[in-house]
Amino acid sequence: MSRLPKVQLRRLLMHAVVRLLVREIARREGCSERAVKYSLARARRRMRALLTDGD
Repeated sequence: MSRLPKVQLRRLLMHAVVRLLVREIARREGCSERAVKYSLARARRRMRALLTDGD
């Protein structure tokens, strides 16, 4: 997980562990929901690649 950019990791943890909605993450971070969704998608792709490739 340390291979993810800090913003992506933070947003992924807020969404997956704390179970915050995208709307709430965006509000807390002062950004758009679109930016949060983009970060989450990139984080998921990166995590998937790390878990399957062992990179």
